[in-house]
Amino acid sequence: MTNHNANLHGVPAGIGPGLFRWFAHAHTFNKSAGQSNLLLQSPVPACHFYVDHRYRILYIRNTKTAGTSISETLGMKENPMACLNPKWCYAKCKGKRVCMEYLWDEKVLRRVFQEYTVFAFVRNPWSRAISSWHHVHKYGLRGECQDGFDKFAEVPSAYGAKCLAYQGKCCRKRFGWILEHIEPQTRCLFTAEGQPVVDFIGRVENVDEDMQALLALINSRRPMGTEALSAPPLPKLMVGADDLPHKEEERWRRYAELYMNNTALEDIRRYFHRDFSLLQYNSSIPWADSGIDGGIVLGDGAGSLAVLGSSTSSLADASGVGLGSGGIGGGDRQHSGASGVDAAGGGGSTGQQADPAAADGFPDPREMAMKG
Repeated sequence: MTNHNANLHGVPAGIGPGLFRWFAHAHTFNKSAGQSNLLLQSPVPACHFYVDHRYRILYIRNTKTAGTSISETLGMKENPMACLNPKWCYAKCKGKRVCMEYLWDEKVLRRVFQEYTVFAFVRNPWSRAISSWHHVHKYGLRGECQDGFDKFAEVPSAYGAKCLAYQGKCCRKRFGWILEHIEPQTRCLFTAEGQPVVDFIGRVENVDEDMQALLALINSRRPMGTEALSAPPLPKLMVGADDLPHKEEERWRRYAELYMNNTALEDIRRYFHRDFSLLQYNSSIPWADSGIDGGIVLGDGAGSLAVLGSSTSSLADASGVGLGSGGIGGGDRQHSGASGVDAAGGGGSTGQQADPAAADGFPDPREMAMKG
């Protein structure tokens, strides 16, 4: 979680030893010396939390994952920074039954994780890395400090370290803003052991179908006295693909330009290894970017887990449990002692998993947990 002071949006509330250990390694990273980026993710998570107490839902919003489309569809009060302008604060709630609000309070967040329907949307790591790179260049980094995609891919979090080191010289945004637009998506969604802490994960690549599946799940659990939710179609052009062409042939060409004839392929695969593994995206080649059709339902209140393949299956009953023909088994959602606060580094694990393949002497990221 980030600082609740809107004027410090994007800045970690506590800068402890873990953050400085990361900074020292990321800022001095030298790939030619044989160093690995496997465990060089920063302690700053890419997620924010939005809650609607009326419908008892919690949205974990990762950056660069169609968050604007989803918030406009459901209804969401802006974060405190945007609410400095009252005109825009409640604009996305107008005419909506839902009005999710930014959640800062750690105690409330832990309770909500236990009691509410928790959901998120994720994006293919190959395309999200390109989108993050473009977005940070457009809004966060000055031109003289920008790197080509191949250099960025070596250690994405080095952009945040660069901002921390040179501050106003390089960055138009604070280093925490840079990092939260770059880091892996899974930190707030899974425990360090890879167990889910959410009920539903939708895919940006299937945002329209998965939004309908999510609404069916929410409606099956909605409190008495609340009306069923519905949403219009969300066309794929809304999912922030301004930096990736829509036509398949053009997208392949763009992928090839950025990922071929350099080491970006292996670097992005290694840095975002948990996103590829836990979110079940194809890590072999970037243009295999369709992933698995449909959102992932990770719990029905009874502790079961199944995948809801929106293109090939339908809801089996009113319980909201997806019974896809290609259902993928997994573990039960962790309801006790493993809320997303812990997964996000807010007093527990950062959600990163140590890998014995990393021989750089970099500490286990679970030791890098940062309060706030």
